[in-house]
Amino acid sequence: HDVDVNAWSKDVYQEFQATMSYLSRFGYDSQDGLNVILISDGAAGDMVSELIDTPCDFYSITSDEAARRLGLRLGAQDSLHYSDALHAAWIGRKSRFILPMKARQIERISRPRQIASLLSVLLLLSGFFLGYQAMDKMQALMQYQSDIENSNSRKAQLDLQYKKEIKRKNDLGYDIKLIQSSLAVFDELEESQIDPLPLFYNIGKALGRDMRIDRIELTRGKLGTVKLGGRGKDIKAPAFVSTMQMTFPSTTDARKGNEEVKKLQKRLQKLLPDHVVSVKKLLEDYEYSEEIVVETGDAKRKSTSQDYVAEITVEGPAK
Repeated sequence: HDVDVNAWSKDVYQEFQATMSYLSRFGYDSQDGLNVILISDGAAGDMVSELIDTPCDFYSITSDEAARRLGLRLGAQDSLHYSDALHAAWIGRKSRFILPMKARQIERISRPRQIASLLSVLLLLSGFFLGYQAMDKMQALMQYQSDIENSNSRKAQLDLQYKKEIKRKNDLGYDIKLIQSSLAVFDELEESQIDPLPLFYNIGKALGRDMRIDRIELTRGKLGTVKLGGRGKDIKAPAFVSTMQMTFPSTTDARKGNEEVKKLQKRLQKLLPDHVVSVKKLLEDYEYSEEIVVETGDAKRKSTSQDYVAEITVEGPAK
């Protein structure tokens, strides 16, 4: 010790007396039992033991021995009767205190330990969660692999059965490949056929009793695909394109006539939802028509009318 052992022992005894007085205020009684543990060397421990007259179990041990019993590592110590390193190691090990006391010195030691413990718990929970997800994904992957293997096995069996059936048909004199090619050509021809009856029926239904058409043209669409604009996107060409032409007298109000044409387009689109119905020409785009009138003795050209002409196109569904 750096101080006199007698003086130090008396100071410890006075602190002990003050502590006992403090405990008695909370109802402590000598029958409750008391354990006193002192960190010191042998001589100082014996001196303090002689001064304490309170019934108790007294123990005097060095800091190294106390660290071993608490499971702490202090490292090399110059003096074994100091408890500073032991106290710091004990505080750092505690996650929380039963009777917490706010002290900056203690917080500097215990706070990093608490943060490290919290991070360890979070990492452990994250590891469990990631492990569960990995196991779940692994089970799903194994199930997919099993399904693929079963599908490949069934496909191999069906291919073998198909080859046997082809061979059996060939032995009977049937050319299966020729039959398949013929059916493919037939399906292609059927797909390119145009059935105009539903189209004409719906056109007549949309016209009603008050409107009529003067001319209708039906042309087959181009096979394959076409380019849409300059973006290079391929779309299927329509199966057919139908053009309807309607003539209105020159005395017709062009604005009202245009409204009737637009209404007709909407009715057709409603009746033919899988077609594209559009107005190509309204009444304002009228054309001139001339008639040749022959009178006795002279042939004269006479302009008899300026009829309005409207056009609506219907594009059949793509195949």
